[in-house]
Amino acid sequence: MYQKYAKGEMHMRIHIKQSVIISLAAFGLLAAVGATNAQNASAKSRVRVTSNVKLRTDGSTRNVAFTGKAGLYTKASSLKSAKKVATTITLKDLARSKKSTKNVRAYRVARTNKGKVYYKVVTFDGHYRGWIYGGRSKAVFAGGLKSYQTFQQGSLTNDMSNNTFQFANPGTANDNQTVTYKQPAWTQYKIGRQVTDSTPYATVNYKIDQAGTRTREGDQWVHIYATNGNSGADGWILYSGLKTASNNSPIADNAIRINLVDSATGSSITSVDYAKSGATKGATVGSNVNGDLETGFKRFKRNSITNFSCPFTIRLHWIYVNSWPNCRNCSRDIWFKRDNFSCKANNQQGRSNRFD
Repeated sequence: MYQKYAKGEMHMRIHIKQSVIISLAAFGLLAAVGATNAQNASAKSRVRVTSNVKLRTDGSTRNVAFTGKAGLYTKASSLKSAKKVATTITLKDLARSKKSTKNVRAYRVARTNKGKVYYKVVTFDGHYRGWIYGGRSKAVFAGGLKSYQTFQQGSLTNDMSNNTFQFANPGTANDNQTVTYKQPAWTQYKIGRQVTDSTPYATVNYKIDQAGTRTREGDQWVHIYATNGNSGADGWILYSGLKTASNNSPIADNAIRINLVDSATGSSITSVDYAKSGATKGATVGSNVNGDLETGFKRFKRNSITNFSCPFTIRLHWIYVNSWPNCRNCSRDIWFKRDNFSCKANNQQGRSNRFD
């Protein structure tokens, strides 16, 4: 009824059973590890993007800087197929850059089903573009990003406020100090030059109405506007790209400064100060008598004015002069007050714009 085994045979069968038990236990352990890895992979694969929209707030509010707390990826980093574009070390270096070309703009935002927010960003020079973790709220930049001011508005110095300026080196160079820009260079994304050639504006006089510095470089920028209405090149330029205009001396209370301006381009030709003894500010220094211009005021001779060319328009303190309907011989003489011209050298009969 019972099977008998030799002593040696019994020992061998016991050893085989133990080996089988150990092997099965090891297999069970491997199976458990495999199941855990499969669960982790499955968990990551279940992360999905629930929204992905374009940011539509003003661009200046979406200028950001990298914090170095998250890397840059081809898509939300929690997605299984995301690939790294830049490490946190690289992003920290970009944040410390002294070049405004490394400023960053956020332009899309996405949220995953896990509640995480990711922003799509690009450096202003376009060298780096991708998605970065931005916290858990769309209301504020967090995680790998923070808000950033690319330009610091400042105040005008006395020289900036009181003087008139011209381009120091008119030309076409895109070097921040030869032409003007719609915004200080590289402080706003894809906003570039106001003009590509400042040569036509070489003799235009400008005033400064704004000033400030770029955050990364710390260089001084100013906003200029033409005093004679020729606003084609009005914009931002480095302060070092300007020179003081030739005639910035104060105007005496008994004098009038006449700026001769090329009406075709708005460029200043020259300026002449006429002072009348005994005159006071606001007083009339010439008058009309029966349609003729009374003597006793200055008659400018063409050959007495240097760098003169026609046609021109006469302006005073960058205020247009007004035509006087019954002005006779206006091509020869001018009647005027300080701060108020009553007749310009071109009457309604179409006399030529010139002084004889």
